[in-house]
Amino acid sequence: MRTIPIIEYGLNGMQNQKSGGTYFEHLRLGNYYKIVAIDANTGVEVTVMGPANGNIKRLEDIALRKLNMRLEKGH
Repeated sequence: MRTIPIIEYGLNGMQNQKSGGTYFEHLRLGNYYKIVAIDANTGVEVTVMGPANGNIKRLEDIALRKLNMRLEKGH
């Protein structure tokens, strides 16, 4: 059975340390969930993956921390 990805876009209420906001893209791929965090000002993005039945908020938090580290290093 082929799984069709579910994609959700939205501006999360969390504030990125380096900019005005972060967009989170949610993509379900079978038993996995992929979260892409995108800085609203620079367009820099990072990706994290976890189990589809896991805590999505926790994956967003991890992605946000990873994005902040990337921005601190200068992309």
